[in-house]
Amino acid sequence: MRAALLWALSGAWAAGIFAVSHLENLPEAPGEIPHLDKLAHAGVYAVLAALVSCALSASGAARRRALVLGAVAAAAYGATDEFHQVFVPGREASLFDWAADACGAGLFAAWWALMSRRFPGRTRRPAP
Repeated sequence: MRAALLWALSGAWAAGIFAVSHLENLPEAPGEIPHLDKLAHAGVYAVLAALVSCALSASGAARRRALVLGAVAAAAYGATDEFHQVFVPGREASLFDWAADACGAGLFAAWWALMSRRFPGRTRRPAP
């Protein structure tokens, strides 16, 4: 039941990413924070990597494998999303956006791995 919920959340998050990237004109962020869009890309794909990693882990995958696969899946989805934008009027694919997507996914995986080592008792599920 937990795995199904996590997969549903992962799918919903991915669908939300697709919906936003399908918009022709995104509003500009207020203020003058340089590269704010890249931080947003990294954050959005870190969440996707977290959801997919948790879903894989809840489905029975080993935690390390779940981390790697979750980050790879999120980065791959980022690549397909950038390709999708080629076909959306007013949008374009960007290698830098994809790099931010992949970095966000990878940074999440690195953070989770670090926390798993630092607090090993808090990140492991009890054995059935």
